[in-house]
Amino acid sequence: MRFKHFVKPLSGLFRPEASHAPTLDTQVAALESASPEALVAATLGDGADAVRAAAVRRLPDGEPLRKLAGLSEDASTHVPSNLERIAQERVAELIDAGAVDFAALRASSKNIDTVLSVAAACANPDCLPEVLASIQDPQQVSSLVV
Repeated sequence: MRFKHFVKPLSGLFRPEASHAPTLDTQVAALESASPEALVAATLGDGADAVRAAAVRRLPDGEPLRKLAGLSEDASTHVPSNLERIAQERVAELIDAGAVDFAALRASSKNIDTVLSVAAACANPDCLPEVLASIQDPQQVSSLVV
């Protein structure tokens, strides 16, 4: 009955090898200590949506975050809408924390719709009326109404 001793070692030869790819939780946890450059790379990479979203939620203020949120003039149009919304929420968090000056952000951005989205996500209830009061162009007002 020596055949029984070969069954176990031989079965290991024909099984697929276990995957050594990091799990989703491991990838998200690794973002905790990632540099801003690594966060940008994870955001713009081809990784899982959950990893990309977690990277956006950890981005510091800067051009990459503002591009993703649609706040910069050369904002990328190929950003998925869910990541754009998460980036806008991240900017609002930074405004609430005092890391971003809302008045300067509002003055520097030409996309009033995006500024309104960020203001609506802010915890400060004065942000949204402040943006609405700053709109002087009748065409912008009519586009908001429509």
